[in-house]
Amino acid sequence: MDNIFNNVYVETSMVYELITAMFRVQNYEQLMPKETKLKDKVSEKHGSWIHYVRSSMSEEMKKELDIFFNIDSFFGLSLNSSIWKYRMHKDVHEFIDFFSKEVTAKEMVMKFMETGYHDEEIDTKFIENIQSLDEAMEIIKKGSLQEQEKWKLFYLYSDAENTKKRFLKLISAFYEQFFVKKMEDIRKFQQDSLRNIKQSLENDDFQKIEKILSIKYDYVKDIKEIILVPSYFYSTTTSISCSDDNILLAIFGMDLLDSDLQQEEKAEIIEALKCISDEKRIKIIQLLNQNDYYGYEIAQKLNLANSTTSHHLSLLMKYRIINSIREDNKIYYEVDNNRINEILTRFEKLLTK
Repeated sequence: MDNIFNNVYVETSMVYELITAMFRVQNYEQLMPKETKLKDKVSEKHGSWIHYVRSSMSEEMKKELDIFFNIDSFFGLSLNSSIWKYRMHKDVHEFIDFFSKEVTAKEMVMKFMETGYHDEEIDTKFIENIQSLDEAMEIIKKGSLQEQEKWKLFYLYSDAENTKKRFLKLISAFYEQFFVKKMEDIRKFQQDSLRNIKQSLENDDFQKIEKILSIKYDYVKDIKEIILVPSYFYSTTTSISCSDDNILLAIFGMDLLDSDLQQEEKAEIIEALKCISDEKRIKIIQLLNQNDYYGYEIAQKLNLANSTTSHHLSLLMKYRIINSIREDNKIYYEVDNNRINEILTRFEKLLTK
C-alpha cells in the first residue's frame, strides 16, 4: 500500500476486482456511463466479455448472481469492509479459505443487513445484537430496499449457514470459470493504474480526490486512512465503505480521474443542466434545501427505492450540485446553491454570447 499524500493511500486488490466483476456482469447496463465517449469505451473494454460470461453461465449461477449482486440490494458489496478488516483483499484463494473457516455465517449475514439506508436509530452495533427473527424483520422493514429485496434479505438471514455456503460457492465458481481468464489484463491494469494515480495526485489534487469520493476532502481529512482501490471493472462508479476503525475504503473506476474533469465547458454544462432537470432530482434538491439529510431519510421522505436514491445522489454529486458530509458513520447531503447558480449562469452565457 502506497501513501500518496496526507491520509490518502492507494492499493490494488484482486479480491475486490472479483467482487466488482460479478457486480458488473449482473448490472452491466445499469452501470453504463451516460457520456457517449465513456459508453463506447466501456462497451469496447467489457462488452464482448460480459456477453460471453452471460451466455456461458448456468441458470443456477444466474439466479445466485441476481440474489447476491442485484443493483437494488448489492449484498455481495456489503462485505467490502470485512474483507479489508481481515486484510483478505489480495489473494482470492486465501480470501475464500479464510471466510470459509474463520468468518461465521452470522457475521456474514449481519453485513448483508447493513445494506441500504436504515433508520437513524439503527446502527451497526444494534444490528450485531439481533436476537430473533422478529427483531431482524423489524430492522429489515425499516430499510429502504424494495419489497422483494426485503423478503430476500430476511430469507438469507433466517438460513445463515446455507447463505454463507451459497455465497462462497458462487464466488469460487465464478472465479474458476470466468475471472481467471481476465487476471492477466487486470494485473496490467493495476500496474498502470498505480503509476497513473501517483502522477495524477502527486500535487495533492484535492479536486480529483473529491471526484473519486464524491465527498469534500475537508470532511474526511481527519479520517485515519482513505484507501483508494482502482477497479478494472468500474468506469465512473465508486463503491465506498466506512469501517469502525476510522478507515474509508473507495473502490473506483479510473475514468473518474480524467472524464468530466477534462470535459469541454459546453458539454459539461449541458450534462449538468440535464442532471438538475430530472423531476426526482429536483425533489431531492428541494428537500435538501429544507435541511441536510442522509440517504435513508431522503429515500423515505420521497418514497424512493434504495437503488433509485443512490443513483440520483451519485449524479447530483458528480456535477457537484450536492455535497456529502460524513458525521460518525453516516453520510449526510447538502445542496450547493452556488453551484446551481453557476450552472444556470454559464448556460445563459452559452445561449446569449
